[in-house]
Amino acid sequence: MRRQSKPTQGKRAVGYIRVSNDSQIDGFSLDAQRSEIERWCRQRGYVLVETYADEGVSARTDKIAKRPALLRLLEDADLGNFDIVVVSMLNRWARNMGVQRQALSRLGEAKVGFSLLATRIEDVIDFADQKLTMPPKSTWFDPKPLDGLVAYDFE
Repeated sequence: MRRQSKPTQGKRAVGYIRVSNDSQIDGFSLDAQRSEIERWCRQRGYVLVETYADEGVSARTDKIAKRPALLRLLEDADLGNFDIVVVSMLNRWARNMGVQRQALSRLGEAKVGFSLLATRIEDVIDFADQKLTMPPKSTWFDPKPLDGLVAYDFE
């Protein structure tokens, strides 16, 4: 059993980063993901207490047990060791919807938040090309493009 970490000033965040192989170095490298997460934490006043890294591990697996760092992150969440998980891109977190739901459910039960950094259009295209489904609101772009129905009051 792990010991709970000491409380820190501000909110405690952890990062989760992953690459499945060396071909993902461009734009997906562990260092690039880590830097984005560190910047996000600094900008919002979170203390980054740890970064969990799954190196050379596929996100297509249907079992969390095959992802050692993700499994350890969820166990630490259960212990209350942090307040929020920050992930740079959804495809770094999980490509399998069952794993996504199971992991996010466990975070919710532990009262731990989840922040996905701004979704890039390239990520949406990547998921669409693979016929994968992104969670609701993960494609909420900022600034939000104008859309919807415009009504004119004729009276």
